[in-house]
Amino acid sequence: MNGMILVTLLYLSYTLSYISRKNIVFLAPHLMSHGFTKADLGASQSAFTACYLVSKLSSNIVCTWAQPRIILGIGVTAAGVINLIAGLLGTPQYLWALWGLNGLFSGMCWPPIGKIVVSTFPENQRGKIWSFMTTSMNLGATLSPLLVDTLLFFTSWTLTLNSTGAANLILGIILFAALPTTVSSTQNSGNDRDDTTSSRPDTTADNTRDTTAAAGSTASNMTGSWEWGMLCNRFMALLGTANAILVFSVITMSTWGQMFFMETLHCDTLTAGAIVSVYEIGGFCGSFISGFLADHVAQKVRT
Repeated sequence: MNGMILVTLLYLSYTLSYISRKNIVFLAPHLMSHGFTKADLGASQSAFTACYLVSKLSSNIVCTWAQPRIILGIGVTAAGVINLIAGLLGTPQYLWALWGLNGLFSGMCWPPIGKIVVSTFPENQRGKIWSFMTTSMNLGATLSPLLVDTLLFFTSWTLTLNSTGAANLILGIILFAALPTTVSSTQNSGNDRDDTTSSRPDTTADNTRDTTAAAGSTASNMTGSWEWGMLCNRFMALLGTANAILVFSVITMSTWGQMFFMETLHCDTLTAGAIVSVYEIGGFCGSFISGFLADHVAQKVRT
C-alpha cells in the first residue's frame, strides 16, 4: 500500500475514534436539558477513562503478536456501533455502561497504529510520521465541539451520536479490507537469524556453541526483566509522572472546559466550544514541531 494512503487511513481512523468518544462531552449542555445530570455525565467519563486505561495497556501487549489491522478495525467499528446504540436508546440509565464499553474499544485504536508505523516506515522518518499521527487527537478535539454544535443546529443529539457512529462503522469496514498485514520486526529478525543459521555448514566448534548458548541465556534474562527494569528506571518514572500531570490538565480542559466557560463565564455553546478548539490547535502545532525536532536529535545521536 502507498505510504500516503496508509498514513491517511490511520490518521482518519484515530480522528474519528477521538470524535466518537468526545462527542458526549460537547453534547453535555444539551443533554442536561433532556434529563441527564452532571452525575450521569461524570460517571460515564469515569467509566470511559478506567476502561480505556485497561484496554490501552492490554492492547499494547496483544499487539506484540496479533495483527494490528484486526485490532484497529475492531476498535473503530465497535466504537461506532456503541455510538449508534447510545443514540438509539437515548436514556441516561445505560450511558455509563455504554461509555465504559466505548473506552474498552477506543483503547484498542492507538497501539496498533504505533505498530504499523514502526513496522512500515524507516527510522529517519518515524519521528515526523509519529508526530503527524499524534495531531489526529488534536484535530479530533478541535473538530468535536464545532461538529457537534453544527449537527445539533440542524438535527438532534441522538442523530449526532448516530452520525459519528455511522462514520466510524464505515471506516472500520474499510480498515479491515484495506490495511496491509504487517509482521513485527522481532519476528523478521528472528526469521533472518534462523535462515542464516540453517544455511551455514555444521562446522562450529564446541566453545563457540557454549558462547552462543551463554549469550542466548543472557538475552533471555534481559527480556524477562525488561518490564521490571523499565518500571524501576528513574528517568522513566520522571517521564511518566510529567506525562500524567500533562494529561490530567489536557483531559480536564477537553472534558469540562466547555461547561466551565458556559456556567462561569456565561459564554454561549458555540463560543465555549471555539475556545476549546483554539486550545487544541496549539497542541496540534506543538505535536507536529516535536516530531521534526525528535528526528533531528536522533540523527545527530546516530551520527
